[in-house]
Amino acid sequence: MELANGTAAQEFILLGFGINQQKRFLLLVFLIVLYVLTLVENSTIITLVFLDTHLSQLPMVVSFHACFLQFYLLFSLGTTEFFFLSAMALDRYLAICHPLHYRTIMSPHSCYILVTACWILGFLGYIIPVVLISKLSFCGPNIIDHFLCDLIPLLSLACPPLGN
Repeated sequence: MELANGTAAQEFILLGFGINQQKRFLLLVFLIVLYVLTLVENSTIITLVFLDTHLSQLPMVVSFHACFLQFYLLFSLGTTEFFFLSAMALDRYLAICHPLHYRTIMSPHSCYILVTACWILGFLGYIIPVVLISKLSFCGPNIIDHFLCDLIPLLSLACPPLGN
């Protein structure tokens, strides 16, 4: 029976990025510039909302076509992201489980096909549901109690109501 070292670790040493000091400084400058640009962007948005009275007035109105465009883009981009995550999982699976065949299977050509398929399937997948939902009749109250045009709030406005 072999005994292991019973010493408990009191602290851990973080090595960070395995790069030299100059590259670390460039990375720091890049991240600081990115952070400052994000702050400036958010400050600009807040300032514009305060300065332009149309942006802070109620009611907030969106047209029928803009609502369905927002609905389509939201679901299409979400579906595209799902396909990209699936492609990344496939890539990692092949790299770990089939390392000797990885270069053959994941050639640049097959990667281009995979990326193109993700974009095309992501944007084609919701054309039919959006067209069918847009053909529903919307009578009665036209108030969406939500911050964007989502599926359930839209279906609850249809005549007869289809959502909960």
